[in-house]
Amino acid sequence: MIDAAPDLPALAEKLEAWLEERREAHDALRRPREAFEERANAVRALQRELFDAGFARVGWPEALGGLGGSVLHRALVLDRLSRAGYPGRFLLEHLEILPPALAAHARPELTEELFLPTLRGDILWCQGFSEPSAGSDLAALRTRAEETREGFRIDGHKIWTSWAGWASHCLLLARTGAPEDRHRGLSAFVVELDTPGVTVSAIRQANGTDELAEVFFEDVQVPARNLVGPLNGGWAVAMHILAGERGSYAWLRQAHLLPVLARLAEQPAAAGGEQALGGALVRLLAVRCRAREVLEILARGEQPGPESSVSKILIMDAEQALYDTVQELLDADLALGSADSAWEWQEGYLYSRAASIYGGARQIQLNVIGKLMVRSGESVDSRVRGDEEAQQ
Repeated sequence: MIDAAPDLPALAEKLEAWLEERREAHDALRRPREAFEERANAVRALQRELFDAGFARVGWPEALGGLGGSVLHRALVLDRLSRAGYPGRFLLEHLEILPPALAAHARPELTEELFLPTLRGDILWCQGFSEPSAGSDLAALRTRAEETREGFRIDGHKIWTSWAGWASHCLLLARTGAPEDRHRGLSAFVVELDTPGVTVSAIRQANGTDELAEVFFEDVQVPARNLVGPLNGGWAVAMHILAGERGSYAWLRQAHLLPVLARLAEQPAAAGGEQALGGALVRLLAVRCRAREVLEILARGEQPGPESSVSKILIMDAEQALYDTVQELLDADLALGSADSAWEWQEGYLYSRAASIYGGARQIQLNVIGKLMVRSGESVDSRVRGDEEAQQ
């Protein structure tokens, strides 16, 4: 169980009592909303309440304004919010990805300036990595940052940038070395998206949402203090971010999908579909178990290795299996738009089709697993057993 650590049950009890006190007042925050603008406003309103009550600060270092604890505390808060019926925190998914990287690599004064506003939801983030010619091969990116007297001038083009249309800041990866330097010539920057020369163009998705965008940078001036990590040291920042992303995303996603499965089981059309529902549940519970193990690695101050790729494979399969079950059980109702909240099921189904591509395609993840785990004849379980034997 995620609340096996000594102080987590008390946190869970406190949070559950706080949520119960606000159950009626939060009816509007829990209600599903088709309009993205309304979803964004509800997510930010809840985050500000959580911050003011202290729950958005648990699990973060006290030196940065947090209340102490680890990623396990943050995971518990997310879990209890999902259980209480709050919708997915899509707009804040970067909370588990970028703040840890800033704390590890950015100048202390920059981290101090950005950290608490990020936890409160006043600063929203996007991640400027992928480009039209640099997706899986991130080291081939062409966005350029040239040093100037005041800092850097950035020119380039990012694509598939999640939440850029809603974000105020971007953690950008740009080339500061020669193209042949590949990953050794990249640097990371914090870019405020209202800076002159930045243009965000939404990409309308098949499911009707505006999550993705293209971001264009033309003669964008960035102060030197916004460099994250050393010059040409952006690859280490990127790897820190990707490890955190793949480590925390599975927990974030399963916490959202388990209530979706519960709602599906309550649909009249799902009667008699126990076998399909049970199969979807088993897959999600497998994700939960693996994601918890990765969270425990992060809680020890370590960075997950190929374990994160295992989590990614499991969650993409579980998400697609869940929405395959939705289609199987609700097909007629969805086609006629008569299922309860039909737009939610349709939107989720279409989004799930991309699960095997976004955030690292299935083939890439299998390559990582094959190279770093199978080829070496080593598994996560064997390493754990080896650690236990060494301690005896």
